[in-house]
Amino acid sequence: MKKSLLFVGLASLLSFTASAQTQVPNTGFENWYSDGIAPSTKQPTKNGMDGWWDFNMFNQALLGGSPVSVFEENTTVYSGAHSAKIVSVALDSTSYSYIQAYNYGIMDTMGLLVTANVNESFSGAAVKLGIPFTKRVTEFDFYYQYFPTATDTASCNIQMWHYSGGKRNVLGAGRFVTHGTQNSWTLAKVSIVYDSSITHNPDTIMIMLSAASIYRKPQVGNIFYVDSLNAFIAPAGIDELAKSSASVEVYPNPASSEVNFRVTASADAARGIQVYDITGKKIGTCPVTNNMATVNTSTYNSGLYFYQLFDKDGIQMNVGKFSVVK
Repeated sequence: MKKSLLFVGLASLLSFTASAQTQVPNTGFENWYSDGIAPSTKQPTKNGMDGWWDFNMFNQALLGGSPVSVFEENTTVYSGAHSAKIVSVALDSTSYSYIQAYNYGIMDTMGLLVTANVNESFSGAAVKLGIPFTKRVTEFDFYYQYFPTATDTASCNIQMWHYSGGKRNVLGAGRFVTHGTQNSWTLAKVSIVYDSSITHNPDTIMIMLSAASIYRKPQVGNIFYVDSLNAFIAPAGIDELAKSSASVEVYPNPASSEVNFRVTASADAARGIQVYDITGKKIGTCPVTNNMATVNTSTYNSGLYFYQLFDKDGIQMNVGKFSVVK
């Protein structure tokens, strides 16, 4: 069998799964199944169903025989009988070539567990990143332990998407990062920031759990235990969260070297702006003076960014988005 046959359909990595769903399946990682391409390994989703993809398929010899990176764990457990053990590994060059070919954005050292629909068999592998999800949740919580081999970070990155006309639109995002060893079960909270100019609900959620940095110098051998994911909506409801106590004019939009914010609010009410990329990573802060602020975007990559406007007490006054085009 030719190796290329095993990846028929991988070009659909960012395709949308159309069925309706309001919660992430198997959030306690209690259920594990044989991988469709590498049967000696396991994955926390039945083949062909919406759930989690663990990249263990690359352990198959024809795809490079890379080390297994996600394991069914039954000793280090927060609740129930199982958890997910994610280990950062170095991909074989053959395995990595498949990822590079489709611009997946993953480094050659990784340990990832991501929501997806994956249909794996020896005649092909069709991967659809993200799973159906229709709630405007404002927070995801989970429990974790982390054992890095060196200075590295584990993270949970969340994006809420809505598809229209075949185009994926990012409605909101959030990110949690942990540094250093955490040898007891610890609660992690991922706050989801939404674009206040968009009122409709998402139809897809992408959750990416990573045992190593996804930005720079990932290390081999980091261990990230994850268990008991839960989604929450703010007590007042997302509609209340989306209401703005100030209006914001953003210009130029799209921006190149800088973006300006003109705030309409009572004098000195607005105090600061925070900027996030589409993964929810905070990448900039700026004070608001006389209801004006300017953020230098000269080092930003082209793409979509979110901002939050805060008052002197740290209360959110507005959220929105802008684009950078270089």
